[in-house]
Amino acid sequence: MQTDFLFLKDELSAKNLWQSSTNLIALTVLAGIAATAYLAYHYGIAGPAFALSLTAAGFYLGAILFRFLLFAFSLIQIRKNSAAKSIVQQCSDKELPVYTVLVPLRHEVKALPGLIEALNNLDWPEDRLEIFFLVDDDDDITQDALKKHVLPRHIQVMIIPTADALIRSKPRVLNAILFQVSGEFLTIYDAEDRPEQNQLKKAYLTFRDSPEEIVCVQARLDYYNERQNILTRWFTAEYASWFGYTLPALDCLGLPIPLGGTSNHLRVEFLQKIGGWDSYNVTEDCELGMRIYRMRGRMKIMSYLPHKQEEKGRPIRVFDSVTYEEATSQLKNWIRQRSRWIKGFLQTFIVHTRNPLKAVREFGVCGFAVFIFFTGGTAVIHLMNIIFWTLSIAWLFNWNFIYAFFPPALHQIHVFTLIFGNAFFILIHVLSALIEKRFLTALFALFIPLYWLLMAIACLKAIWQLIFKPHFWEKTMHFGEIKKQEEVKNGMAVKKILIIVIAALALAVCKNSADAANVSFPGSVWSELKTQASPLNNYGAMAEGVVEQGAELSDASLGKLRINFFGELKYSFNPNGPTWYNYTAPGIGIRLEYPGQKSFVRFGFKISQENWQDHDSNTAATGFITVYRGWNLSK
Repeated sequence: MQTDFLFLKDELSAKNLWQSSTNLIALTVLAGIAATAYLAYHYGIAGPAFALSLTAAGFYLGAILFRFLLFAFSLIQIRKNSAAKSIVQQCSDKELPVYTVLVPLRHEVKALPGLIEALNNLDWPEDRLEIFFLVDDDDDITQDALKKHVLPRHIQVMIIPTADALIRSKPRVLNAILFQVSGEFLTIYDAEDRPEQNQLKKAYLTFRDSPEEIVCVQARLDYYNERQNILTRWFTAEYASWFGYTLPALDCLGLPIPLGGTSNHLRVEFLQKIGGWDSYNVTEDCELGMRIYRMRGRMKIMSYLPHKQEEKGRPIRVFDSVTYEEATSQLKNWIRQRSRWIKGFLQTFIVHTRNPLKAVREFGVCGFAVFIFFTGGTAVIHLMNIIFWTLSIAWLFNWNFIYAFFPPALHQIHVFTLIFGNAFFILIHVLSALIEKRFLTALFALFIPLYWLLMAIACLKAIWQLIFKPHFWEKTMHFGEIKKQEEVKNGMAVKKILIIVIAALALAVCKNSADAANVSFPGSVWSELKTQASPLNNYGAMAEGVVEQGAELSDASLGKLRINFFGELKYSFNPNGPTWYNYTAPGIGIRLEYPGQKSFVRFGFKISQENWQDHDSNTAATGFITVYRGWNLSK
């Protein structure tokens, strides 16, 4: 008997990963080689190098700008709808349908007590709740541990056969029970998950008050061991940005959503109709999200509050709900987990580009571009980080031999791309943490580029496994909730390493401050008093006075182009307008300056937290460009 529990057609599964894609991949590689050879023959080696550099830099900056725009868009939308309130209390137990919860387990002894407690606390009638613990028949460790617990009647242990299984994966055991459940809705929790008590009701109300085409609702994921060490701090900042802003923006814009591996709530009938999960994909969540989008299903993010719309007399609302998980705290374990994620993204990319023209028709042009960015593009960006960081280190330490491979112009393009791109990403993660008042995590997020270097290492491992072990599922170990004193102890070693790395970078910067890179810390300080006109709701264009105090945090130059990061504190006042229009706004930003013979151009952007006098505070993203004429500024 076949026990892989695969219900998809071969063309939609990663089972025969390379069979249908080999010709396309080979053709793409040959076309790239031919183009490079042509450029090298006609223009020398500098021709293809320059073309590839511009292409890589353009893709890298475009991807980063896209993430930043999603972040800014989400900020604006959430602020506009901050008055939405939960109506969970209005939900009567009599109207609730049967809800199914699937919990795949493998070697999860330490996480069981907290998991059982969290599931027992779910606010849902027990006679309409079925929870299945899914355990492989050869997992004696988990089976023995479960026997030590007294489980309520609505929690059942299902033993999944493995005799003829070609793989061991989470989606395989999920598919094993899919057509046996009796629930109208279904969700998945992992062993370390701690969902909010009323999450099922929030998800149900979202489905009830939405059109039937909404087939999936994704809750936000967060971590309960944020303070354990630097790695968990970075992980938390990443999830704050991803689930708090990136996915909600994709939701609002109607673009494909890479689902999280847990706490996605689905309509059972639709899930059965499309064949469930791909048993051979190691990120079944991302693949399912893309397949749902292709099949014209729609998804929503439960951390996003959309505009009111009328559907059958009820407003469509999506309620904020969080599932707390355990952030991977050990580096080796983190690389295992992240490399599996990246490998799964690549699997999803390969599967859904087997017929590119069909994929474009079903995704739509914008949807297909987003799909490419979040699957195959993720690995490309991580690999490009390795190159850009190598060139930047050579720039800091003034390694002239690098110019034999990359001429100065190309070298500067890559360094600029890395600096500008990292500035965007640092701002996104720092602000995501600050908005949630995670101030220490925001401080660690300033060094999150080191976290991306770890991602590059995981990416290399993922590519190796994609070729030689495409369906191997690397288990992420979980250790249960930790105590406060253990958090401090576990974090000390990583903190010492970070201090050493920061000190080494600071020495490198100081050593080269007088070189062509011209890097200095800190920069200048300035004060401004100015007036400006601003549109303000129903008050029209209003004049305001602005007092600005700022300071450069870092300064670098590439030829005439100067790049600096800055911090500022702004106070705005308007005596003729409403009193709440007065506000203070601390902020950070990046600006680029280019001096000419008789002109000076400054452009950039900044993000600030506006604290209004008699009004709710909000986060503002501002772009600016200033042109000065009439002075000789070339000297």
